[in-house]
Amino acid sequence: MKQSSVVVLINPDTGQCLGATRRGTNSFGLVGGKKDDNEAPHDAAFREFKEEVGIELIHEMDFLGTMIDGEHEVSIYFVFHPIDVLRVITWIGKEGRSIEWGIHVKFVPYSELIAGPFTEFNIKLIDIIFKHLI
Repeated sequence: MKQSSVVVLINPDTGQCLGATRRGTNSFGLVGGKKDDNEAPHDAAFREFKEEVGIELIHEMDFLGTMIDGEHEVSIYFVFHPIDVLRVITWIGKEGRSIEWGIHVKFVPYSELIAGPFTEFNIKLIDIIFKHLI
């Protein structure tokens, strides 16, 4: 089974979620990616966030749950600590940020997260997120 981790970070002022483009696309998805061999899902979430966003989270993330979709298992983590949220908002700024890998990172509305090539997958993830946050 393929395993990955995603990180959910919401801008409390706009309600938008931090998204990142996938290489070769202009579509946004949640920040995250594949877990390395022998890597804990929690560690994968921290690593992927640092690789894609370019900033290291300094507080723990809350584990929201695991989604299984066919042969894919995704661990979902939520950044709750206001200092981490503020650091990311300040670092990215309002215009977004291009990362050296060609990934663009910015806060996007949920409608933009579900408009790309992974629509069904992202809808399932967002459903899990809303169930835990409401």
